[in-house]
Amino acid sequence: MKKLTCLALLSVLAACPVLAQQGASRVTAGVPQQIAVQPMATPQLVTPLPPAATPTARGPMPTPLPGGAMPAPMPINLQQEALERIAPLTPAEILDLRRDLDRRGAAMTQPLNQVGRPVRRVVSLDLSPGAAPEVVRTAFGQGGVVTFLDAAGRPWPVLDLDNFNPGGLDVGILGVNGVSIGVKSATVRFGNIAVRLEGLSSPVTFGVAIGQEEIDYSVEMKLARYLPGLPAPVGSVEALPSLAAPELLNYLLGTPPSTARALKSDNPAAKAWQVNSQTMIVRTEALLASPRYSRRQSSASGMTVYELPASPRIILASQGQMQSVTVTGFEGTKEQK
Repeated sequence: MKKLTCLALLSVLAACPVLAQQGASRVTAGVPQQIAVQPMATPQLVTPLPPAATPTARGPMPTPLPGGAMPAPMPINLQQEALERIAPLTPAEILDLRRDLDRRGAAMTQPLNQVGRPVRRVVSLDLSPGAAPEVVRTAFGQGGVVTFLDAAGRPWPVLDLDNFNPGGLDVGILGVNGVSIGVKSATVRFGNIAVRLEGLSSPVTFGVAIGQEEIDYSVEMKLARYLPGLPAPVGSVEALPSLAAPELLNYLLGTPPSTARALKSDNPAAKAWQVNSQTMIVRTEALLASPRYSRRQSSASGMTVYELPASPRIILASQGQMQSVTVTGFEGTKEQK
């Protein structure tokens, strides 16, 4: 019985390949030829890198020495490696980089226009009808101060003012007789200001120009009249001094003309120049009591210039005392003989 069962199983196993071939032929017969199934391609395996070329965190693996011995590992300077990663530039390269950054930063803040030359001026303020108003020159980042004086050089008080360009100019009263002027933006080009002085019925107006070749750090505006209610100073002439004298302003600023002859004075508080055979100029902070002068020009600092006849001796009044000053070095006058 057991033998019969084994023979039956062997016959069934022998018939299986035949049945499988018949079933496949039946399936192939029902499929169109243009969509016949193509056999799958065998995938290609990636060939691994050789051990010597396999990258690691520290570089390629060392190549074995002849005989299979591995070489000794190279020493690693962790401090130098960290320094190279954090600051790869050398000290010289870092200095060059800082210089380049500094130059570029300076180029961003450098004014495109030329910086004006600062000057100090003394002007004669003409309030007559038809006279052109004065112009104060300033610039962005460079302010100026305007002070008002009377004919004797005394401060003329400022009551109030009006700024006609508040968006571009910053204006305020500085002290008793001063007006400060500042520029708010580099795009501002012009403005004007009105100042009301004590005792004057009409205000004083002047213009403000920005971006000029010269910048007025200080401007002294002098009026050809004395302060209301105050007496004339000692040694004044009956008529008001003439302020429309550019040559006196040059002496006041310490820049006498080349034609003036410097004289010698035995008092360092007084400097003198000979204008011609009959006229001399004296520059001093004291009051000239004698001889009588014809014109004078003063500044807010107290310095005064006098025009008077050529005299070898003058008398000054300073701090309640009279001082006699001897002047020599005249040329072409009777005193020279």
